[in-house]
Amino acid sequence: MKVLLLEHPRTVAPERCNDIANTPLASCLLSGSIAGVINENGHDVSIIEGYLDNLSYQEIEEQVRCAAPGLLGVNMVYHWQGDQEIFSFLEKLKKDKIVPYIVVYGYYPTFAYEKILKNCQAVDALVLGEPELTFAELTASLSRGNKPQDLPGLAVRDGSGVRCRRRELIDDLDSLPFPVRTEAMMRISEVNLQGSRGCYGRCTFPANLPQRYASSPLCAPEKEGCPDRQSAPGAC
Repeated sequence: MKVLLLEHPRTVAPERCNDIANTPLASCLLSGSIAGVINENGHDVSIIEGYLDNLSYQEIEEQVRCAAPGLLGVNMVYHWQGDQEIFSFLEKLKKDKIVPYIVVYGYYPTFAYEKILKNCQAVDALVLGEPELTFAELTASLSRGNKPQDLPGLAVRDGSGVRCRRRELIDDLDSLPFPVRTEAMMRISEVNLQGSRGCYGRCTFPANLPQRYASSPLCAPEKEGCPDRQSAPGAC
């Protein structure tokens, strides 16, 4: 199945320009981590770096048309009230029959899934919490011609309401493949490696308590696989 993941353009304003303060740093690895998992499952997946490549929505639409995916996933990192551009874009894709199924994922959809399903009819489903396993099962189901209504970790419309149930957290982070890293990610002067998930302070914001750790031997080969970035001052 052809799957397209979108890092959508994000509006930057002086009062809200610090990505790290606005969302956990792991947000930048979500699309790559999903891609790594569904690649292993034999699906054809690509990532559009709308933010890092400074693409317009028109340019993104052209790429989506060319790819003709069966599933479009959108990493909705955060969404400011009144910023309807991404919703309008998704509505256009659906109206023009460019994509048959749209799912969004990320930290913002995890706690605002009801609002998103209400305000954007183009969105078919939302992934809650850690996205990899839910996204993989959704892709497998859609590739068989089924639209799941009771998948753990997935929120969907159910009549006038919303149906969802949480998925158990991934205990063994070492079981996940390395994230797919795009050319755009390799151009920036930092490398982000995931060594843990959750928050040592038990904050609710990460939405994936409790804290779990990947093994150090797992992180080392991934760092070695990032050429010309091992000494980057932002590597973490």
